[in-house]
Order: sequence, then C-alpha cells, then structure tokens
Amino acid sequence: MVYKGKKNAIIVSGLEMGQYFYFTTYEANAKGVFNIPGPPLTSFVVWSIGTKAEINFKATTVSADQHYIIEKSVDGKNWNEMTTMNASQELKGVVGYNFVDKGPLNGDYNYRLKQGIGNTYISSEPVSIQSFSFSNVFETWQSETDPNNWFVVSDVNMEINVVNALGEVVKRVSLEEQNNYGYMIDDLPNGIYSINGTNYNGKLNSKITVNR
Repeated sequence: MVYKGKKNAIIVSGLEMGQYFYFTTYEANAKGVFNIPGPPLTSFVVWSIGTKAEINFKATTVSADQHYIIEKSVDGKNWNEMTTMNASQELKGVVGYNFVDKGPLNGDYNYRLKQGIGNTYISSEPVSIQSFSFSNVFETWQSETDPNNWFVVSDVNMEINVVNALGEVVKRVSLEEQNNYGYMIDDLPNGIYSINGTNYNGKLNSKITVNR
C-alpha cells in the first residue's frame, strides 16, 4: 500500500514474493505539482583500477536542463562533489556516461550519482569500492565491459611491449604521467600475447588472450 498525501492511498499489486522493492518520496509545490526528475537510471557501476576509480552509468534524457553530479564519500555520510555532467541531448534510447576519479585512492570509498532537472535531484544508492596503493610496479587488468580489452597500469614511467605468439612486437606503449600511467589495449586481433617491460624496479611478463 502506497500513500499519496496524508490520507489517500493506492494498492500496488503484482509484486513478486522474495524480491526487494524501493519507493521514492516526492513533495509537491504549493500548487500540488510534482517536479520529478527522471526516469530512473538504467545502471550505475563503479570499479577500482589500481589507484583510480572508474564510474559508468546509463540513463535516458527527458529534459534539456537534465544533468548529473558524481559524489564521493569516505564514511558514507559526508559527500564531496567530484564533477557535474550535462545530459546528452540525444532523446532516443539510453546514453552511456563515463568518469574516472584519478585519485590516488587507498582504502574504502563510496560513490553516488545525483540525477537532476533544474534544482530537483534524485540520488542513487551509494556504491562501495576498495582501492589500494600498488604492491607491484605494474599490473594488467581485464576490462569489465569487454574481456578482450586489457588495461595496463603502472606507478612509474616505463615502456611495455605487446608480443604475439610468433615473437613479434605488435605494439609498444609508454606508461607515463601524460596518460596517467595507464593504457587500454583494445585493438588486438585474436591470439595469445605476452606483455613485457622493464624498469629499475622490476619486470613485467604476463599473458593475455584475445578471442573476439
């Protein structure tokens, strides 16, 4: 049973047993008009990439002044604004958005998204991640969105080689401050590859598989 106002109520039927359902409260203005931003987000996900955090969300656009605010919190109570993003003016279908918190992060963090139209906002449920300082000089990370793409990250300047099964160097990449010590390898044909590199702190030699 859901209440509208103080006395009026409606019964919501067709809900599945054993599932969680969430309801949002909206307040009308003096004229009884509800200014509701929406529709709800299609998705909002956050994951840790080394000492950084990548935030991805999808939503549709329903208003020219629709916008989004990404916030971060250490304790889940006090929130700091990271960035404001205007909604795409593409009015058909779902649009994807991306933001990277370059940190450096070390510990547990919460992120949430405010979806707004004008001065009215709806906040998403917070998403928690655990980030860390590097224990190794470099790492390779498989993409969350495409398992055939690989992200290579480092905490110092270095160059890496991508070598195919025939021992041929098919790509050379510099990891440095200009690219935030990271690079997404997303253009390799099918095969097994070795990623190797050397700097004064150590050596990298790992295998990746691309099977599109």
